[in-house]
Amino acid sequence: MTAQSTTPKYAETLRALHERYEVLAEYRPLAIGSGERLIELHREEFGSSTLKKALYAHVRRRQYRKNSLAGADRFDPITGEPAGTVTEKQAAFAVRALARQEKRSKEAKQQPQETPQEPPQAPKPVGKGGRPVISLRRPRRSQVVAGGEA
Repeated sequence: MTAQSTTPKYAETLRALHERYEVLAEYRPLAIGSGERLIELHREEFGSSTLKKALYAHVRRRQYRKNSLAGADRFDPITGEPAGTVTEKQAAFAVRALARQEKRSKEAKQQPQETPQEPPQAPKPVGKGGRPVISLRRPRRSQVVAGGEA
């Protein structure tokens, strides 16, 4: 990750994996144990912690969960070949997770975006002619508050 980039390192890693593996790019269900194999293959390049985060983010994407239907083929990301099927229990989990995800998304859209408000500023003293009054005296200790004047 470069100093200028605000993209998390795992997102860059996931993007690189999508470019290398068609199964990942198409969000096909992964074969059981694929994560460990990918971590084994790319540990030196990306680091195991970053790879785990990237794969966790991948399987939590809506498209991945939508593709995890009961009876759907699971694929080995390295060979691209089918390697098992999605069970009823796994598909049910994906459906529940997708429903929770959709619900949170709708709730977030319905809530108004709050903009951070600056704390109210004390009115500045005004002298004759509407000009600001500038005090050249040092404030009393009782008037000094942490971080500024009272």
